[in-house]
Amino acid sequence: WQANLDDQVKALALQDTTLYVGGYFSTANGEFHRCLVAVGTETGSVHAWDPALERTPIWSIDGGPHVNALLIDGGTLFVAGSYSRLGGETRRGIAQLDLATGQATSWTVTATYPRRVGAEFWSLVRSGDTLFVAGEYDSLGGTAAANASALSVSTGERFDWDPRTNDY
Repeated sequence: WQANLDDQVKALALQDTTLYVGGYFSTANGEFHRCLVAVGTETGSVHAWDPALERTPIWSIDGGPHVNALLIDGGTLFVAGSYSRLGGETRRGIAQLDLATGQATSWTVTATYPRRVGAEFWSLVRSGDTLFVAGEYDSLGGTAAANASALSVSTGERFDWDPRTNDY
């Protein structure tokens, strides 16, 4: 079994016999798949699934567009990282994709961070209807927030939870 990726892997998520892989890579088994790919667990073959991750600008001090964390939720996949488009829609660092199509769902969160190319998300944890997120951002859902927040899994709305973290 071998899925040849040309750069770092940062995240894995498993659904049945499909392994979703995220990171800094741009090819998998010689095929273009920027930062996110679906691979068969039995053979290592790359699936046609391609959510077309993009970031403008593509270069940055952080090594370029990338995926840091993945979380499967039923028939969807939450994707955390640094990007500006995913699944055919504008999504800045955090998105929910339909596993069958690779398209972005209607779930959306507005996140900003002016000191770099945009907001970056590092990790995701779900508890009930709450999705806890961590990353670099200065606003989330239109209100000031930094480093760690709680979102509604069903709507993307930010809950009133503020752990008052420092800058890192």
